[in-house]
Amino acid sequence: MRLSDWAFDGILPVRWYLWGMPYSGKSSVGAKLKNKLSFPVFDLDKRIEEKHGAKIAELFTEFGEDAFRNMEQAELKRVTAENASFFLICGGGTPCFKENADWMIQHGETLFLNTSLDQLILRASTGHSEERPLLKNDDKAGALKILWENRKSTYEKARLTAHSEREIVDCFLRMYPTI
Repeated sequence: MRLSDWAFDGILPVRWYLWGMPYSGKSSVGAKLKNKLSFPVFDLDKRIEEKHGAKIAELFTEFGEDAFRNMEQAELKRVTAENASFFLICGGGTPCFKENADWMIQHGETLFLNTSLDQLILRASTGHSEERPLLKNDDKAGALKILWENRKSTYEKARLTAHSEREIVDCFLRMYPTI
């Protein structure tokens, strides 16, 4: 169901998990909501970097993807256990590994920022791919296509979908009290 079409019944979800591809705009949404909502906005990748004192790409290189995914899952569960309400920007792979997608569906509201593959490729061509360990090769478009094909069915498990950063920001600022 599209977020902008969602008719909530007056009792709003208190835990939000935002999913989407690298370059979809999840971090931009978080930055726009961070100082406006009356509950915390967290970026899962940033929390992992702060906890481990290294960038995500460095953690991938040093420990490998499996170990990183374990760190990611532990932090996901920590955020949920320690906070009654929040908006969490998940890493692009977060819902796709372990039982994370189903776990988030059980513990809050899931929202997929469905950015077109063409837009992702355009953003990747001008973005900082050195920060994205799965997109380090020269063929970013090809790597994004493969990621998209592998992850789309998991992302589509989210209860709600938005097609732009603006859609999410506008809806949240209408639904929730601001600071």
